[in-house]
Amino acid sequence: MITISSNVENVGTSIEDEVILTSVRNGDSISEESGDFLTSYLPMYDPIQQEVIGMIGIDQDMSIIHDINAQIAWIVWAITVVTLLIVLFVAIRFSGSISRPIKYITQSMERLSIGNLAEPVQASNRRWGE
Repeated sequence: MITISSNVENVGTSIEDEVILTSVRNGDSISEESGDFLTSYLPMYDPIQQEVIGMIGIDQDMSIIHDINAQIAWIVWAITVVTLLIVLFVAIRFSGSISRPIKYITQSMERLSIGNLAEPVQASNRRWGE
C-alpha cells in the first residue's frame, strides 16, 4: 500500500502488479515506459541492508527528452545538408580550377597536331613547384 506520495491521490492505493511486487521484493529494480512517462520501482532496504522493507516508485515525464531528441535530429539533419552544400560548392570550384588549364592545353595540342604552328601560348599566373 502506498503510504507517502508526492501525488496525494496515490496515498492509500496499492500496486496490484504481482510481477513488479515480486521483483522488488527480490531486490530488483524495475522500469517501464508508457507513452511519455517512465515509471521506475526501486527496493528500499532496512538499515542493515538485509531485508526489503518497501519500495520507491518514481514517475518521470519523458516528453521533454523526446522533444529534445527531435530537435537534435533536426539540427543534425540541417548541419549535414549545409555541410554537403559547402563541400559540393568547394568541389565544383576546385575541379574547375584544375580542369580549365587541362582543357586549354588539350585544345592547343589539337590545333598543333593539325599543323597550326602559330598557336599562341597563354601565360599563366600559377606557380609550379613553389
